Amino acid sequence: MTPRGAAPLSAVAPACIESRNTIAPGFMQFTNTPRHYGWVARIAHWTSVMLVAWLYLDVSGLDVPPKVQVRDAVVAAHAQAGLALLALMCARLAWRWGNPNPVHRFRLAPWRRALALGVHRSLYVMVIGQCLAGLVALAASGAAVPLLGRIGTADTTLAAAARAWHEGFATALLLLVLVHAGAAIAHQIASVGEIAVD
Repeated sequence: MTPRGAAPLSAVAPACIESRNTIAPGFMQFTNTPRHYGWVARIAHWTSVMLVAWLYLDVSGLDVPPKVQVRDAVVAAHAQAGLALLALMCARLAWRWGNPNPVHRFRLAPWRRALALGVHRSLYVMVIGQCLAGLVALAASGAAVPLLGRIGTADTTLAAAARAWHEGFATALLLLVLVHAGAAIAHQIASVGEIAVD
């Protein structure tokens, strides 16, 4: 017997099941669906986040003790991690092209959806551009590039230009990450649906 004013169980049960399924499929699904991110995209996303954070922390204080004494080793480790991040971002890009993007199905105003997609694409450009600029700066300085060794002869002008681009991308990426994180948190608080992670 249903109390007066209460919704019948037959009406409530489907809603509960739908609410539960808005979260569960994204964690259980291997690939993306039109409404959810699969676990491959989620793992790749958070691995990228951790790599980016480590790369920033790795070179902080590079020119002061104690890191300055082992500067070459720190730079070499930084380059290796940067190359790993570049490979991961390229893999994510290929995965993204082969899977639907759930952002298109989120309950967002058109301008918010356009902003979210624009920020996502800009993040890819910034991260890949920063990695490439760093590797060019390393090669042009005459140092060995991970997996490739020394490439050509040293070019101080090219190395300085690439280093400037690398640092510029780093600053822009940091600002863009803050925008992305703030928008993601706002979406999680204000919207009903799954939060964007890629």
